[in-house]
Amino acid sequence: LASAHSWSDVIPLFLVLDAQVTLYNGEYRTLSIADLYASRREFVDSILTSVRIPASAAGDYAAFHKFSRTGYDIALLNCACYVHVVDGRCAQVRIAAGGTPRLAARLSQAEDTLSQAMLDNDTIERVARVAQDTAQTADDKRASGEYRKQLVYAGVKRCLREIAQKLEGGR
Repeated sequence: LASAHSWSDVIPLFLVLDAQVTLYNGEYRTLSIADLYASRREFVDSILTSVRIPASAAGDYAAFHKFSRTGYDIALLNCACYVHVVDGRCAQVRIAAGGTPRLAARLSQAEDTLSQAMLDNDTIERVARVAQDTAQTADDKRASGEYRKQLVYAGVKRCLREIAQKLEGGR
């Protein structure tokens, strides 16, 4: 987490769960994980002392999916989605992808596409396509950027389908 590896499984999940971190460098400072990574050079000499994930509330749903060659391998790509549902609509949405091979990041255009929508098959397809089209991927020795875009599509779709199934089943 503190090393900010691009393939980290926890970073996308912590981004969508709105995790807060506390750092120490002579004094304590608490900030969102998104803010930590946006200005991580500023905190090079700090010690990460805690991570706080807000408790889930009624209507909160999250899912995570990792693509790797084996269960123990680092991720080729991973995706996490969080949705807070009110009256059947997605009132709050956070979607992130990691291992692109850049540091994990939220996919704001995909989030906007899902915001205030019903989580049905057509919406899931549309959101997954927007995520695929807007994710910033690149080539490395493990996978091409184009292949990673396909994984973004598949990962976001799987996460949202899992959330939709939880909604239908009451959790």
